[in-house]
Amino acid sequence: MTEEMALWINRLTEITTVLAVSRLESIDKMTCYQVDKAVLMRLLAGYRVPKVTAISVDEVYARRKKKEGEDRDDLYLTVIVDLNTRKVIWVSQGRKKRALDEFFELLGKEACEEIRVVAADQHRGYADSVAINCPKATLVWDRFHLVQNFNDALNEDRKLELLDQRKNSEARRLLQGRYRYIFLTKADHRSKEDQRHIDAIMKRNEKIAKMELIKEHFHKVFDCESEEDAQLMMAECYQWALDVKAANIFRFIRDLRHERSFLNYFKFKVTTSVSEGINRVIKGMKWMAYGYRDMFYFALKILQKCGYLNSQFAGNPCPN
Repeated sequence: MTEEMALWINRLTEITTVLAVSRLESIDKMTCYQVDKAVLMRLLAGYRVPKVTAISVDEVYARRKKKEGEDRDDLYLTVIVDLNTRKVIWVSQGRKKRALDEFFELLGKEACEEIRVVAADQHRGYADSVAINCPKATLVWDRFHLVQNFNDALNEDRKLELLDQRKNSEARRLLQGRYRYIFLTKADHRSKEDQRHIDAIMKRNEKIAKMELIKEHFHKVFDCESEEDAQLMMAECYQWALDVKAANIFRFIRDLRHERSFLNYFKFKVTTSVSEGINRVIKGMKWMAYGYRDMFYFALKILQKCGYLNSQFAGNPCPN
């Protein structure tokens, strides 16, 4: 195969799947895969991770089956995004501490000292890696992951309240699991029908009514302009959860309200929302390709679609 043809195949795979390219060009699918991977590996050899000051770290579910000696964390890829350029700058295998360590080692000690903020979820491995490799960086827990964890606690308290209701009662029917998303949705995002459902159960159940107030108050915490205001609102949520005996919400807020990585949000106001958007693109890639067996190739494709390993940057693999 000529060099020109190989580059053409690689460029076509930027916009469609290897299978579609093989059919378009009447070339064996495995050949297209091997050629595309070879070109991407050559681009990777000339790629230098750009210097960054703010990054977002998130994981994406990559495969289902575990290999011998693996655990659930090995089924993911760790995706690092530059918050300023909104580009993927590296992809590591797994979501353990070593996955993020790999990125920092590639970046180098001096470049790591330039990083000022890292947005991530509450994964312990990521926090440990940032603490060791980026001593000047501030770790900020992502607000959307925190809201998701709060919703999990809220749902557990809903289920406990459901068990306390009499069988065949109207309150029990309104608290059933099929309605759980209505309870978790912010009031201003509900439909009129869903709001009528909430109003009906709040009239019958005082605890659910107070949990609704706590939920709305917790969402407003992230609108605070200062750490002090946020701490005050969290103290109110803490006291209300204690008063109403919402055990799961109480434990969540108790463990969160004094955490430095949570309070850092009100200084930097950064999230992993860019990573979440990129994760949707990655899921679309998986869906179009019916999954990937080669995880290294999958990581290269992410860097091609969402980063710098593509024809647009081929002449300048390091934008800095």
